[in-house]
Amino acid sequence: MKPSDLYDSRYSAGFENELGNEEQILFGLVSQLPRGKLLDVGCGVGNIGAKLGELGFQVTGIDHSAKAVNLARERGLEAEVCDLDSEKLTYGDETFDVVWAGDVIEHVFDPINLLKQLNRVLKKGGCLCLSVPNEFQLRTRLALLIKGRSCQSFTYKTQLIDHHHTHFSLDLLEFMFAESALKIIWFGGLLRWPMHALKAERPSRSRYLSRNFGRAFVVMARKD
Repeated sequence: MKPSDLYDSRYSAGFENELGNEEQILFGLVSQLPRGKLLDVGCGVGNIGAKLGELGFQVTGIDHSAKAVNLARERGLEAEVCDLDSEKLTYGDETFDVVWAGDVIEHVFDPINLLKQLNRVLKKGGCLCLSVPNEFQLRTRLALLIKGRSCQSFTYKTQLIDHHHTHFSLDLLEFMFAESALKIIWFGGLLRWPMHALKAERPSRSRYLSRNFGRAFVVMARKD
């Protein structure tokens, strides 16, 4: 099954993109930026794009799911179908002031190429706001060391498929940004373990804590 077919069925069943803690951090970062044209990469059904529009941005969304794009358009979002694994962004150079990419780059086969494309469509001085799961927090490394358990075990055992083509560590994320000529100007992590037993997590600006205990990384990078 193609990923787009899987998500078409999910969106047809009422699935919506979650607004988690990383999205709340991203909203806080984006709200500090000058208003202008914003590209929502992986826009889903448009619930995030709608909130970005309420903040004053002129939002354009792209997604590989035709069903999601149709639902986003029903919400009033300008959106189009784009499979980032097989298509290049059709927008001209320096079209957007801001790019939003929440939990996206781990799903594509060539994230460096995608980041370079996002750099191209960003205006000089424009910002990319991005979140990505931390697949190598200490809990995962201990499971690998002690039990020999893959970081993909949970998703395969619960969903029979893993949507993440790249498994990110902080080191890999920083390498890809450097390769894409995007300068990280804000970094944070969402710490969950060992607080997961309390169903709690908290943000941290510490690279050490985020790298070892973070569930996800949140980044804002600038095109100089």
